[in-house]
Amino acid sequence: MEIVNCKIENFERGVMALPSIIMISLLVLIAGIGLATSGFFEMAMSYGDGDAKRALSLAEGAAEDAFQRVVRNRLCNEGGSPSCTSYTLSLDQGTAMVTVAGASTKTIVAEGVVKGKHRRVEVVVSFDAYNKATQTSWRELTN
Repeated sequence: MEIVNCKIENFERGVMALPSIIMISLLVLIAGIGLATSGFFEMAMSYGDGDAKRALSLAEGAAEDAFQRVVRNRLCNEGGSPSCTSYTLSLDQGTAMVTVAGASTKTIVAEGVVKGKHRRVEVVVSFDAYNKATQTSWRELTN
């Protein structure tokens, strides 16, 4: 009688342990899925951030190119040759659109685009009486 009683007690303990094991397994599974999802979204955001940084770098490079063109030929956006009023630079990573406006003070706006990420840079260049160019402003434009 004692052996049967012991088997029943062990069986009852096993039956009680089964729901506990299932609940613990579900909690571990939910935590694992949460961590995997979080990692996926973090990775996706970091790729987008990298594209935005490349777009900014491209815009800055295009602004530097326009600055050099204006320094070499002050009238390039006023009918001078070669013209720099509006042009596009294409690289393997993206494109940059550049516009140059103004007479004695030139405003250069360069927009870099990489995989749908846009960044814009504005450079203001002033000329003195001796046609010496001076960069008076360089900033990223945000909308």
